[in-house]
Amino acid sequence: MAASLRRPCKGHGPRYGRCPNLLPRGVAHCEECAPYVKQEVRRYDRERNQGEQRTFLNSAVWRKVREMKRRRDPLCERHLKQGVAVAAALVHHINRDETDTYEGNLESLCTECHEEEHKGERFGRTTHG
Repeated sequence: MAASLRRPCKGHGPRYGRCPNLLPRGVAHCEECAPYVKQEVRRYDRERNQGEQRTFLNSAVWRKVREMKRRRDPLCERHLKQGVAVAAALVHHINRDETDTYEGNLESLCTECHEEEHKGERFGRTTHG
């Protein structure tokens, strides 16, 4: 039986660059980088929770709009395009403007698809155009 391929750690740890540790498949970062990754996630969440958009997302208006969208489209729209039925957990703003409640700007997504859409944003890497 062949050994599992190993890949570089995605963490940036104390080296402030690429971590040289190799990890088995399915492990995102090494134990050495874990505290730094958690610290970065907390910083990102703290900064993101400030401002007009976050205030709106905690409003009754957004809760009603989100609930209407999830009732209308209860399945993940991206999985549905692939012919797979997965329950939607979140409503995503396609244009990234969280105050824009136009129906064409909203997309019902499962947690996995939503995380894929926003991957990299916590570490200052943008994935949208």
